[in-house]
Amino acid sequence: MTGKDDDSPWLKGVRGVKGIVPPGRRLSPPTEKRPARWSASGVTGVRPPGGHPVGEGPATEWVMRTEKKKKRLAERANRQARDQKLRGKDAVLDPLRPTAGIETDVFAGANDPKGIEAFLKELNDFIVSDKPGFDAAEDVAQLITQSRAPFEIVVAFALLTGIVGTDEELREQFALSLERGANVFYNLARRIDPNVQVPRGLMPHVVDAIFWDLPESAHSVPFAFATHAFLEMSQLLERTEPEYDDRLQELRTALYERYIASRSIGDASLEKMFPWSG
Repeated sequence: MTGKDDDSPWLKGVRGVKGIVPPGRRLSPPTEKRPARWSASGVTGVRPPGGHPVGEGPATEWVMRTEKKKKRLAERANRQARDQKLRGKDAVLDPLRPTAGIETDVFAGANDPKGIEAFLKELNDFIVSDKPGFDAAEDVAQLITQSRAPFEIVVAFALLTGIVGTDEELREQFALSLERGANVFYNLARRIDPNVQVPRGLMPHVVDAIFWDLPESAHSVPFAFATHAFLEMSQLLERTEPEYDDRLQELRTALYERYIASRSIGDASLEKMFPWSG
C-alpha cells in the first residue's frame, strides 16, 4: 500500500483501500524515466520496444555469454579428468611422450633423505655424538652472521645447534646467529617444499635478499650444494685428535661420493661443478 489515494485502475470499484502497488510496478512516479534499457528479446511472441529486433539485445547477449562460460568450464573439467586418469597408478605412458611441464620430485632418488631437514640432521647427529668444542661454535656462529650464501648458512646452523644443544647459556650467547640461521633454513626449505610450516615467531622473508643470486639448479640438487658447503667449512670442526678427525674425514668422503661424485645434472657431472681433492 502507498498510503495515499491513487487513481490507478486497480482501485476502481474498490472501497477502503489506498494505493495497491500492482506486480512489477515501481514506487517512483510513472513519469520518471528508467536509466537502464529494457529488452525481452528471444521470448516467443514478444517484440521488445525500441529498435531491437527479435534475437538481439542485452538479454540475448547475457544468455550467449553464460552458454560460452558453461562450455569452457565443461571442457576444462573434461581435460582435468583425462589428465587425472593418465596420472593414475595403472596408467602406462609412451616412453617417447613429451615430458615438458612435468614436475619431478627432487627427493625421489634412491636412499635420499626426505628433505633438506633430514639431510642436515645427519650432520647434526655427527656433531652431537662428539662435539668439537667451544672454539668451533664461535667460528660457526660468526660464519652464520657474516655469510650471504644460503646453503653455507643452513649447514652452519645445523652444526651450531648440535654444538649448543640444550645449554641455555650457550643458546643465549649465540641467539642472534641461531635466529638468522633458522630464518635462512626455513626460507630455503619453503623454496624447495612449499608445504613446510614455519614456527611462530620466525620471519624467513627478512633474508630474501641472499636468495636473489641463488642458481636455479640449487632447487634441483640441494643435497649437492649442502654437501659442498659442509666440505668447505668442515675444517672449522677439526680438533687435531686422530680418531675424531678420521671420523670427520669419513663423513666428508661419504657425503661427497653419495651426493656429488655419483650424480649429474643434465649432461654435466656434479664433480665438475663441485671439485674436491679430499
